[in-house]
Amino acid sequence: MSQGPFESLLALDAQLRLLRVDLATEAATRWKGLMVRVGSESLLVPQADVSEVIPPPPATLIPNARAWLRGVGNLRGQLLTLVDLKALIGDGHTAPGRLQRTLVVNTQPQWLGFLVDEVVGSRSFDVSDQCEWASTEGDPWMAVTLGALRTPETGALRVISLHKLAASERVRHAGW
Repeated sequence: MSQGPFESLLALDAQLRLLRVDLATEAATRWKGLMVRVGSESLLVPQADVSEVIPPPPATLIPNARAWLRGVGNLRGQLLTLVDLKALIGDGHTAPGRLQRTLVVNTQPQWLGFLVDEVVGSRSFDVSDQCEWASTEGDPWMAVTLGALRTPETGALRVISLHKLAASERVRHAGW
């Protein structure tokens, strides 16, 4: 006996509800992040912190701004403040290159873009892979470190929060 259109929709709805439950369960046991390279350091950034990854837009310099503030760019008609992460931590400037990317973080009321040397890729981790990150004196990332995740290939990778970084006094007061 053939199903009518209404019965087919009900069956599809039931299948989607089962799938949604599976995805919700996976979300509770998995953590998704972007692996980025800033200088010689590999870091993880929560995927939820990043609204998009783009090539660096042309920047207009801002007079009397800190050296790590690259300027402002245009992102679909919105001003995007560009922050060089490598320069922000005092490790020199990010050299322009074909792998350089901007991690766009929607931090109301303005948009911020953090320049990184490379986005290595997106990765999903099991929450059981979490571990502590040992703090060391003079660590420029410590204030924005959320912890670490273990990987078989690289050992522990530091997880940083772009939202914490955007809210920090240093980034919020980029003028002289």
